[in-house]
Amino acid sequence: MWRRGSALLAAVATLLSCDAFGNTGPKGIVTGGITRCSGLYDPHAQRYDGGTVTVFEGQVTWKPNQQGNLDTVFPRRRVAQQTVEPDGTFGFLLEPGHYVLLGGVSYVSVTVQPGDDMKVDIPNLCI
Repeated sequence: MWRRGSALLAAVATLLSCDAFGNTGPKGIVTGGITRCSGLYDPHAQRYDGGTVTVFEGQVTWKPNQQGNLDTVFPRRRVAQQTVEPDGTFGFLLEPGHYVLLGGVSYVSVTVQPGDDMKVDIPNLCI
């Protein structure tokens, strides 16, 4: 009886450590908002803009263009996307790795470690 109970406990522990796709190991949580564009401080204004936040796996690179400037090149593999309401926040559960969060006209790069619980706002580039 003791062996069967131990085997059952081990099987349950294994199942609990895997997600629906069979990935093992702890993931990280990334939450935040799309910082709204504002020139002057308004205590009554919403803190975040609404919009779509897209998560790409990888890192941003830059490629020279014909004018001699550098163009931003985003990673191609989209792993998650979420639409947030004005003054709302996003939340993603991600495997450890490098990611780019794109929201509005701006982005932020993050590195997720196992068990992370980080708050990262996407900055505004309007100023």
